[in-house]
Amino acid sequence: MEVADLRKVCSTATGEMRRLYAIALFTGMRLGDCATLKEDIRQGRVCKLTAKTHKEVSFPVHPELTAVLNEVPEQDRTGYICPALAIAAGAPFSKPVDPAARP
Repeated sequence: MEVADLRKVCSTATGEMRRLYAIALFTGMRLGDCATLKEDIRQGRVCKLTAKTHKEVSFPVHPELTAVLNEVPEQDRTGYICPALAIAAGAPFSKPVDPAARP
């Protein structure tokens, strides 16, 4: 794929898939690591302990990736960046459950 093709795919995707594609495109991480990325952005860098090698990788956050991540409302910025995809990838569910909301 050419860069223009990747941009087209990313621009037509929505929601978590848009964030997943942007993270993959701008970091080069494996999709499983992209899907399970939490709010691991420190001082303008994405920092992640990878699943395969168990080594921490660190990448500068590209301005276009920042723009995509900023599309998520601030009140929803807790835990995984792509929560449904993280769970589908086998990550444990980490969002606290309100005991009053249980049936």
